[in-house]
Amino acid sequence: MLPQPVERDARLSRHMVLLILGLALLARLGMLFAGDFITRPDEVFQQLEPAHRLVTGYGVVTWEWVEGIRSWLVPGFIALIMRGAASLGLGHSVTVVRCVFAVLSLGVVALAMRWGQMTGGRRAALFCGIATALWPDLALFGSRTLSEVEGGNLLAAAVMLARLGYAAKERGWRSGSTLAAGLCLGLSLAIRLQLAPGVMVVGLWCLWRDWRRLGVPVAIAFVVVMLGQGALDAATWGSPWQSIWKNFVVNFNEGRADTYGVMLPTYYLTAFASFWGALCVPIVLLVWIGMRGAALELLTALAILGAHTVIRHKEYTFVYAAIPLIALLSARGLALWSARLGTSPRQDSGIAVASAACLLLAYLSGYNAYRHRDSSYARLMHVVHREAGVCGVGVYGTSFPVWGVSGGYAYLDRRVPLFYAASPDALQADLTHINALIAEHAALPTPPPGFTLDRCDKQSCLLRRDGPCAPVADTAHRAFGLDGY
Repeated sequence: MLPQPVERDARLSRHMVLLILGLALLARLGMLFAGDFITRPDEVFQQLEPAHRLVTGYGVVTWEWVEGIRSWLVPGFIALIMRGAASLGLGHSVTVVRCVFAVLSLGVVALAMRWGQMTGGRRAALFCGIATALWPDLALFGSRTLSEVEGGNLLAAAVMLARLGYAAKERGWRSGSTLAAGLCLGLSLAIRLQLAPGVMVVGLWCLWRDWRRLGVPVAIAFVVVMLGQGALDAATWGSPWQSIWKNFVVNFNEGRADTYGVMLPTYYLTAFASFWGALCVPIVLLVWIGMRGAALELLTALAILGAHTVIRHKEYTFVYAAIPLIALLSARGLALWSARLGTSPRQDSGIAVASAACLLLAYLSGYNAYRHRDSSYARLMHVVHREAGVCGVGVYGTSFPVWGVSGGYAYLDRRVPLFYAASPDALQADLTHINALIAEHAALPTPPPGFTLDRCDKQSCLLRRDGPCAPVADTAHRAFGLDGY
């Protein structure tokens, strides 16, 4: 059981709550505007690109969308943002989309403070707010269009709402928390099938704790969302829940995901050590202190970590859903430790500032290289978007899939042919159809005939050619030469 709630006069002040939310937004927007980068191809081609195609009628179609294993839920929402941005004269701006997602991610911070208030009063609310506001993963990925981030934030919100709903009869919280928990659970599963183990833990906990007052409302809200997802898939793919069951068949039964790489079971532990560095030691100790009486939060995080450890193909962000819960447990552990020491409110504020400084140092030391990895291709695509007279665009690289970090039509946002080439012969065949070329410098040290160097940005360069582009037979404006189209 979590500690009994404290008196109302021990709450965080409204000014402090707004200050922490403002700090969280500043961190997310600061990391967004510090320099564009693409986490990995899924960020663009599973969400931004289909949304752009939904709005404009042209775009890259990857094999996942050909197979029909993705839901239109999030791309449809992004398409609405793009339409709104275009109506304001901002174009189909990816930046506007990310700003909206950054604002939405503040819901986790607000709930964290409310959760902390319930678990340990003002001190825990303060530490939980700082942790979720500035934790590098939450701040860096809060604005990114990745299903594991959106679904992970919703799952973390569901955990906190379920806990708050369970405490409703003691605290007087509105029972709407339980319905909101069910809605978040359903949305997290609809967005990210791989979060099913965590969703199951939360659902079973609700049924076990109080099946009538907590479990039934959560289940009803969950079923409503899943029925809506079934209807959406039926309308867009022709088969109810296709984005769920077919995703399972393709990636788990057929092992399609394994073709993108198989990692060791220790991958995530190594990744945490690499990103969090020296903070790993205090985080483990604080989680050990904070997990007592917080079985739901701990088991949900472990379910996510355990399930993804078994899955052969791994990406660091796949376990994002566990990180807000780790932040909560460590912040609660810090609050319990401070309570044992009998710290004053002023000392608690000093601890909060020191925690914020440690999180900032962890970001600067562990995440900076990650942010700038392959970022130059997307920046050059932004340059091409603004250039007049572009009639065809090429992207060329041989050492790794440059197309995945180029931004596609979501970044280009122009109705011109877009070619991807991974070999000299493929590039040669494309040259007459393009007059702007973004190329990996190591793969193309000298410009092709007719092209001149415009500018370089780290590992890539932009080359230009005067004159028109030869027409292409296909007018669908897809990405020619993209493997897996």
